[in-house]
Amino acid sequence: DAAMHEQATRRMEMEGALVDALQRGEFSLVFQPVLELEDERCVGVECLVRWNSPVWGRVSPVEFIPVAEATGLIVPLGHWILRTACTMAATWREEHDVDLHVAVNVSTLQLRQDGFAARVAAVLEETGLPTEGLQLEVTESAFIDDMDTALPVLQSLRDMGIIMLLDDFGTGYSSLAYLLELPLDCLKIDRAFVRDMHTDHKSLALTRSIVAMARSLGLSIVAEGIETVEQGAELRRLGCDLVQGYLYSRPLSEKDLLAWLTQRAVKAA
Repeated sequence: DAAMHEQATRRMEMEGALVDALQRGEFSLVFQPVLELEDERCVGVECLVRWNSPVWGRVSPVEFIPVAEATGLIVPLGHWILRTACTMAATWREEHDVDLHVAVNVSTLQLRQDGFAARVAAVLEETGLPTEGLQLEVTESAFIDDMDTALPVLQSLRDMGIIMLLDDFGTGYSSLAYLLELPLDCLKIDRAFVRDMHTDHKSLALTRSIVAMARSLGLSIVAEGIETVEQGAELRRLGCDLVQGYLYSRPLSEKDLLAWLTQRAVKAA
């Protein structure tokens, strides 16, 4: 099939290109603000990676992240993301008086690398970012196949004072037993539930249940993918803590993020 052949060829070419992309500085970071829902005060950002390829232009993370994971390149790429994000966050604190936590996604392969927690500690020490300034986001795939390996790593990270988030909750197996075993601080409600809250009573019921369950377990809640005022109002009624989404801001470059924060501060004054 011609389409399958084209797709396979592009993937093979992308594997080769990814090897050089990091060394050539083709990756960049953008940041989506995370706000307290009650007063819409920005308290942090989620760090997201972008790839601007000289061959294909802007490549979607949906396409290149799976390739990076399949080839193992997600490990050096993930370390670059972590170090770069921590460096930027530390600079914001020192030079711009911007006290935001930065949330970084961690892949399954990174967690399985020997000494991952020690490498995170080394990055924090090198960059000068306090542990409370870093949050790490993991998905169920990071531990579902190897709980014995993942659990002590997650516990070590949390013992350091790093906030641990379970991303995309409700879209995978979502075993409640994980919530009892894993050292977590926060659940992230997937955008799929938020998107359909006003058209699907089941999505609303599940979102309400997730918020109530998290509350009873002493976990905070972040809802992502907020696009309408009605969605934000409904989440406020449900008692959600934190939100992120296009209603508040799209992912921003470092320069645009600082300008966005300044503009909000001026309006608040």
